[in-house]
Amino acid sequence: MSYINLLINARETGHFWYLNALFAISVLYAITRAWLKINPVKQFILGLVLYAISAYIHINDLNAGSLTDIFEYYLFFSIGDLISNTVLNQANVERFSSFKIFVPLLVLFLILQYRFASYNMHGGADGINYVEHKMPLFFLLEALVGCTISVNFSFLLQKYNALRFLRVIGFHSLYIYCMQIIIMTMARVILVNILKISHVPFLVAVIWTSGIAIPILIYNFCMQFKMWWLFTFKRPKNKVVVETNSLTPEPATLLSTGAVN
Repeated sequence: MSYINLLINARETGHFWYLNALFAISVLYAITRAWLKINPVKQFILGLVLYAISAYIHINDLNAGSLTDIFEYYLFFSIGDLISNTVLNQANVERFSSFKIFVPLLVLFLILQYRFASYNMHGGADGINYVEHKMPLFFLLEALVGCTISVNFSFLLQKYNALRFLRVIGFHSLYIYCMQIIIMTMARVILVNILKISHVPFLVAVIWTSGIAIPILIYNFCMQFKMWWLFTFKRPKNKVVVETNSLTPEPATLLSTGAVN
């Protein structure tokens, strides 16, 4: 039954349900975008409709299994596709890296987070999912503001060339995402079960650091020894990537991508 739930009701299988939802939405979006040729504007409208359906399901305590999550988060895929050209347009860099946007967004973000936490702390049977389930419009607003301030803050970091190490982490983010759960679980087992360490701040620091650093090391090791097929179907080109003021990496000499011959 657990294997069937991976398809029909992924939340029953544990807290990795989002991976199933992410995969399903990715496949569905790829089909509708590439095969059915549904443009970003129509995708956005479809996302709004699906989000409204998921909101109805949540508010009325219905059970649609994995479809609820797919319907709910499809909208965010469509928004990303809709605004991608605008965000990546070099002409908009100065506009998006302005404190005139960041400061009001930060104030709004803090207010929304405070209200969000207040509602969820008294969420009754829904617990910390109360806003998501019973206040879908507020949840959508909070999510979009959070995404927007994250993008704006990233532009500010780029503009002032701050926290440059984050660019290295960002370049490897997909590979970190693929491996971090496995690595962090292994680190936790070793530290807690074998070494009998119970100091929480130490565990948090070491496990989180392991979940970021070790996947980066593994990826570069695999690229160095021509095991690129673990991460991609195509043989990588011989090039390296460096931090840059542009929105796309350019060949340079700082961070090797694991070039192979």
